[in-house]
Order: sequence, then C-alpha cells, then structure tokens
Amino acid sequence: MQQQQQQGRRRPPRQSAAASQDGYADGGSTTSSARGGSRESLPTATAPSVTTTASAAGADVVTVVDGSVLEGGGQILRNTAAYSVLLATPVLITRIRAARSKPGLRRQHLTGLELVAAVAGAAHLAGSAVPDPDGGPAALRRPPAVEDQAVFLRPARRDRGDGGGGGGGGGRPPERTFVGDTGTAGSVGLLVQVAMPVALFADYVAAERVVLELKGGTNADLSPSIDFLSSILLPFLDAHVLPASPSPRPVTIDVRRRGYMPRGGGLVALSVSPLAADQSLRSFTVLDRGEAVVLRGRIFVAGTFEWKDAERIKFEAVKGLTRVFGDDVVRGGDEIELVKDAPGESTGTAMGCLLWVETTTGCRIAGSGLGGAKTPAHKVAAGAATMLRENWEHGGCVDEFLQDQIVIFMALAEGTSTVVTGPLSLHTRTAIHVAELMTKAKFTVEPLGDGTARQRVSCVGIGLKGGGGGVRR
Repeated sequence: MQQQQQQGRRRPPRQSAAASQDGYADGGSTTSSARGGSRESLPTATAPSVTTTASAAGADVVTVVDGSVLEGGGQILRNTAAYSVLLATPVLITRIRAARSKPGLRRQHLTGLELVAAVAGAAHLAGSAVPDPDGGPAALRRPPAVEDQAVFLRPARRDRGDGGGGGGGGGRPPERTFVGDTGTAGSVGLLVQVAMPVALFADYVAAERVVLELKGGTNADLSPSIDFLSSILLPFLDAHVLPASPSPRPVTIDVRRRGYMPRGGGLVALSVSPLAADQSLRSFTVLDRGEAVVLRGRIFVAGTFEWKDAERIKFEAVKGLTRVFGDDVVRGGDEIELVKDAPGESTGTAMGCLLWVETTTGCRIAGSGLGGAKTPAHKVAAGAATMLRENWEHGGCVDEFLQDQIVIFMALAEGTSTVVTGPLSLHTRTAIHVAELMTKAKFTVEPLGDGTARQRVSCVGIGLKGGGGGVRR
C-alpha cells in the first residue's frame, strides 16, 4: 500500500516558494502547424542548386566547416547550422563526427537539422555519405540521411521580417508549432540547443510565439538534461541575455512527459517569443561569483525504481556536499525536490539528479548524475556531488557545462559580454571556434593571473536584430 501511495508522489523542498523553477533506428521527423489547424508533414528536403551565380550583390559564398576539429562532435553541426540560417550563410559541413566510433549523422542530429530548416523556412538541405566530397556542394544532390558525413545547408534568401515581424498583430495566430521527433532516446536538450537561437529570431514566422514540440530523451548521457536547461541555462538567459519581459517570459520550457533510455518517448514544449523589430539580445558582464548561499536540486526516480532510491540519493549527496559547503548552505537537503514519476508521466526506468548551489550574486553552479536500471543510487549521488564540487573549486561564475552553451548568445548579442569561467572545456573552445568562423564576433580569452585556472572570456557580439533588422554595422 505504501508503494502505491508513492507512485507519482512529489516531495517538494520545504521552502518551495523560494525555490520554485519552471519546470542523445534511423531518421527523425519534423512537422509544423499553426495553432488551431491541422499538423502537416513538411515536404521532403530537395537537393539545392549549387551553381555559383553572380548578381549585383556579388557571387554566393559557401563557408566550409570541418566537423572533425577540436571536440569533433555534434556541437559543431548544431552551432554551424544555427548560424547558417540566422545569417543566411550557405555552409558545407564535412567530416561530421569523424572521430566518433560511429561517425556521421545520428538520428538526433538529422532531426535537429530538419527542425532548424523548418523553423527557418524554405532552407535547402543535402547530404553525402562521403566525409569530404570532391566537388564541394555540387556533390551533394539528395536529402541528408542517417550516417551521412557531409551536409550542405542553404538558407532561404529573404528579409527576416517577411512574416510581419515580432510583436505585431494583423490577425496572426498566437502560436505556430513545429515538431521535432528523434524517434529514439536522442537528447531533447540538444534539440533545444540548436533550435532556441533560431526561434528567437524567427520573426518571419507569422505568429506571436513559436512552439517547438520536441520528442526523445529528456535525461540522457553526455548531453544537457531538460532539468539543466530549465534550472541553470534559462535563469541565466533571463537574468543576462533575453530582453526584459514581465509577461510572458521570452522562453519557457514545459516538460509534458519524461523519456529515458533506451526508448525515449519524452515530450517537451519549448515556447519562444521571437525578438521584435530592431530588438537584440543583451550583452552582459558576470565577474563575481559571490559566496554560496543555498543548495537546491531535483532528484527523480522512474519505472522500477522506488521512493527509497530517491531518498538514498539525497542522503548520500547531502552527506558529501555538507563536507564541502557546510550545514548553512546544504541545510540537510531541505531545498531538494524528490519526485517519483507516476505511470504515464514518463517512459523507461531511470533515476538521476541535478544539484546546484546558488550564490550571493545569483550564480548557479551545478552537478548532475544519471543511472539506468542497474545503477546503484549511491553512484548517482557520488557522481553529482563530485561534479558540483569540481565545478565549484574551478572558481568560475558559470560551470563547465553552462560555459559552452552561452557562447552562441554572446556572439549574437549587442555589445561586449564578459564572463569569468574555470578552465575552458573543449566544448567551449569548439563553440568559440565555430562562432568566429561563422560570424564577425571577436572573442578574447585570458587568465585572471591570480594563481588559479580561472579565465576571463570576452566577446564583441554582432548585434543581430529582430524584425529583419540585420547585423550591427
């Protein structure tokens, strides 16, 4: 009887008012619809015209990006695709994930490309199984497929304000929905990573809000969980990057169903209000981490795991982190939410946690753990606690995983952004490399010179405007 009562049970933090937050087979699918209408499948991507043509404005220029450099994974593909459609820059991405055990596109990568092309409108996609095709874009004459190792993306050439611009009326529907489905446990978080920047500037979509219904794994290895995006990335963007908007928030995440390995099946709605005419992302300066104030977090169990497993994770994490931060910060785990997914709320068996420390200056430094059906609870707790401790000891204002995720926003923002980080991760150095290759943003990285490994990362952004306003000159 006790076990039945705990199905779907949630144990919120004891001071929940102060802690409340908004809540990685072949080929994916992407569809779109306007609210109130039927959802229709997008037509199959057609091979683009690759003939270089002269015009009064000059010849088309294709930027070639080597997908094997630095981190050499899907991040290069995602960020390059986002910049391509935002700046109307044709790109040829070669040697995609060349160093991976299974190189080329996986299902989640293909879904991300199709999603970006759908939101951007009339973008052309083509793929090739050859990593570095002879003849460049001309060699890519069919739609991309899983395992392709080269992709050509050519955005539509048009004014971004063609759809009426953000913030206007004119009888436009309140929402326009796009669906991205990995069909696997592929990471929903990585779909958010590629689609959010594009949706923020999708003023040509004739709707007040762009809603992205994303299907796959909400909590997956080697990728940002939906909890990290909701509780760490979005609060940072709200505080420092997105235009101030009392209601509704520019970006929200609604977790409608969680999906875990091996089947996925999660459903997340990412809702974005595109920037209005001549509006841009804010630049920011975040130099002082401040002192630790409180430990917060979310611990979940699903499937065959029981409530006691969540409690064991909490016990072990609290024990380890109290030694690092002390009782005044950890507070016995009072600000950690425990959740047991009810039947229908999730698919699969998993347990995990996201733990973070909030500081006197509003920074959030996080650590996470994830376990499958045979993972002991204490290992999940130990992994999260160790990650959080190491991120804290690095001394940055952002943790290792937020580092690389904010680079694209720094590149697109108006003005100079500066943030103090710990040692730069390979993902962050890769994100900076792609940003400078695809845009005119200028990054500088320099050590603080205080005897630590802390770095000061600055970027002069390109000042991309909403409403077809283009790039700052």
